[in-house]
Amino acid sequence: WLEDPSSYQGQMYYQLKGAMDLEAIEKSYQLLVSRHSALRSSFTHAGGELLQVVRKKVANTFTYIDLSKDKNADVEAFRLADRKKGFDLEQGTQMRLTVLDLGDQTYEFIWFHHHIVMDGWCATMLIQEFFQIYQQLVRKEVVELKKVHPYSNYINWLLNIDKEHSF
Repeated sequence: WLEDPSSYQGQMYYQLKGAMDLEAIEKSYQLLVSRHSALRSSFTHAGGELLQVVRKKVANTFTYIDLSKDKNADVEAFRLADRKKGFDLEQGTQMRLTVLDLGDQTYEFIWFHHHIVMDGWCATMLIQEFFQIYQQLVRKEVVELKKVHPYSNYINWLLNIDKEHSF
């Protein structure tokens, strides 16, 4: 589909220090993906047209890797390997999260996404929402978030605007 797929992919990463509830991290990620249709989207050619397929459920793309005992662990090598994996646009989700346990309660979060479903601005908002979910889970609260407005609403709005007078 694309000459250089890597130019359409984004990776954000950061380290957090402190006690982490890994089960809550994974659950937060799963809730985030289940909440947003774009994160459950894949794309296919059917009848010569490009179609977006929104699945009810997708395979889990959260990965935890314990590097705490590996003194020679190269975090940059993990980031590069993650970028090289890329995405299969016809399968599953176009985002994944890898958490590397570096020891001493230090964790590297590596978020990887395809720009076909979001940009860096949107990814930042999703990460904020992820941590809101995480904090509520850790505090044993009911997860309460703002209502999600389906992307299809935006597409329908676009289809109905007066294109002649809009530009």
